[in-house]
Amino acid sequence: MDEWRNADVRAGGLAVARNGVVPSPPLLGLGVSGGWTATRYAWDMSDVSAVASCESGGLGNAISPDGQNWGLMQLNVVHKARAARLGFTWEQMLDARANLLVAYDLWLDQGWTPWACRYVLEVIQP
Repeated sequence: MDEWRNADVRAGGLAVARNGVVPSPPLLGLGVSGGWTATRYAWDMSDVSAVASCESGGLGNAISPDGQNWGLMQLNVVHKARAARLGFTWEQMLDARANLLVAYDLWLDQGWTPWACRYVLEVIQP
């Protein structure tokens, strides 16, 4: 789990800013330190960028008005156990890097179904 917790997620080759803001779309790749490369991930970063922009406005520290959805990918509190299984506290979901890693794990399991903004992908993909 340390490889997840200590991962340095990058969007389009640029580190996610310390203030949690992700560079504007399109995000071209996801690379992680420790020799991992974008080929390790099946995620289409154009899709990730579109969903993140819709869900949180690209803000890593976003919390929905009802307090149920946190961070860049607006992960719902029902996924606290998933975050913990990956070695993260729920408060770390306000860190864009941690949020993306948990979101990626969720996406591997359920596709885009958990995200309300999945509809934006219909505009991107024919």
